[in-house]
Amino acid sequence: MKRMLWSALALSCIGWIAGTHEARAQAACVAWVSGGTYTAGEVVTFNGAIYTALVTQTDYVGTGWDPTVASLFSPGGTCTGGTSPPPPTSGITSGAQYNLINPLSGLALDISGCANTNGTNAQLWAQGVNVCNNGAGQIWSPTLSSDGTYTLVNPASGLALDVAGCGTTNGTNVDVWAKGVGVCDGGAGQRWSIQLNSDSTYTLVSSANNLALDVSGCGTTNGTNVQVWANGVGVCGNGAGQKWKFVTPSTSTTPPPASGPLPEHILVGYWQDFNNGAAVQTLAQVPAAYNLIEVAFASADSSLDGGVTFSIDSGLAASIPGGYTAAQFTNDIKTLHGQGRFVLLSVGGQNGSFPLSSAAMASNFANSTYALMQQYGFDGIDIDMENVITSANYLYVEAALRQLSAMAGSKLIVTMAPQTIDMLPSFPTLDNYLQIARDLGSIVTMVNTQYYNSGSMPGRNGMNYNEGTVDFITAQADAVLQYLSPVQVGIGLPASPAAAGSGYVSPAVVDAALDCLTQGTHCGSYIPVARYPTLRGAMTWSTNWDASNGNSFSNTVGAHLAVLPK
Repeated sequence: MKRMLWSALALSCIGWIAGTHEARAQAACVAWVSGGTYTAGEVVTFNGAIYTALVTQTDYVGTGWDPTVASLFSPGGTCTGGTSPPPPTSGITSGAQYNLINPLSGLALDISGCANTNGTNAQLWAQGVNVCNNGAGQIWSPTLSSDGTYTLVNPASGLALDVAGCGTTNGTNVDVWAKGVGVCDGGAGQRWSIQLNSDSTYTLVSSANNLALDVSGCGTTNGTNVQVWANGVGVCGNGAGQKWKFVTPSTSTTPPPASGPLPEHILVGYWQDFNNGAAVQTLAQVPAAYNLIEVAFASADSSLDGGVTFSIDSGLAASIPGGYTAAQFTNDIKTLHGQGRFVLLSVGGQNGSFPLSSAAMASNFANSTYALMQQYGFDGIDIDMENVITSANYLYVEAALRQLSAMAGSKLIVTMAPQTIDMLPSFPTLDNYLQIARDLGSIVTMVNTQYYNSGSMPGRNGMNYNEGTVDFITAQADAVLQYLSPVQVGIGLPASPAAAGSGYVSPAVVDAALDCLTQGTHCGSYIPVARYPTLRGAMTWSTNWDASNGNSFSNTVGAHLAVLPK
């Protein structure tokens, strides 16, 4: 009887011990990290899969030892409670911003030309010396992943440090690429293990190939290429080309400050980044009457779906005596800021419009636009996408502008230049610009409807009016003013007969329309239902065509806006 009781007690204890062992075995999974030590039977996670260590081991950095090595780990295992993330690398704060300095050369990891396109080369360059965009191309923000690796993103471009093509051979190039978009091997080429060295430097090892971020040939001059190479194997300078320091940057990625508040009434003019027969001019040559200048146009980025790029058109540069460079253009923006004026980048136009048809495209649009704002000093964005914004995709435009607003802050200026039909509530399947402006509210600064190239359209009273008259302008604007605040509404007209196919009116007619809408005077047969003294102003296409016409538009309308009621 005593033996039976003892046996039962022993079995009970053994069961309790086994239960305890099983509880331990099913504890939270440990995320495998390069350089870690693992005991036989320990269960780890790696790239979303579970493995069990076969032997006690230390998986040294650069050896290629990881859970996929059959002699070290077997697939499978049991653990519960979620993944236990490894601690962050000492001295590295996830989400913070750093310059990565190679101590051997004293140079910083740099994006060539501050470009924001996929595949742009990573290189070395003197920290903060003759750099683009106030050093924004040298700033990196590491984000810790659950597997203990980091993704290093350049905030200005939104692109991540990337091993080109996930290459696995020494000398594979390092570039920047959209984070997680169209990447190889599940994004392994954008994940880096950051290992602390005994001299307080760091070595960055790629998850794609276990190769280290490396300065080609231990170069010490600006423009030296950055690549990956076997960690500590056959390297120059006793490995000095693979060591990096994370230092707090002396510059920030905050966009240049706006040059003060916008005036109560604004004259907006498009500046042409191309030569189409109108007078060519530098940005600084735009007459002072224009408070807000919109650079036409950005281009769609062929390598980033939804992204935009900008450069000075070579044909324009060749047409300006002495040429016109990106540096001169950027300095002109600074000059205009010093005069209290504002410069926006316009996207679209007759030939450059494209739809945003996915959330990824919306994010790419916002990120690339913000990067261009930082690179050149633009105060915001103008949406002039013609014939591509529909009831099926307008929400993606809204998403892009909301994201851009979150990044740029309250000083962001957003304008839109819809065609007449895009703003008519009488065409509910076509008035998508109107819907965007209503949904976004204060994010949208000004809507300058194009009251030309339109034919005849119904006004607020339902009657049709022909373009090229004061009645057409006031009847269309009055319809829009049912839904938008007057401070968001402008009237858009061509600067000369050559600037549009139809709808040109003399500057005196533009002044009359402004008087009719703001004060109820100088109206035609159409009388607006109310007066709108805070109407924001007028827009014209373009400052170049205005110059070809003796600056008649800006001289006349600009002066008239200055005396409108405030």
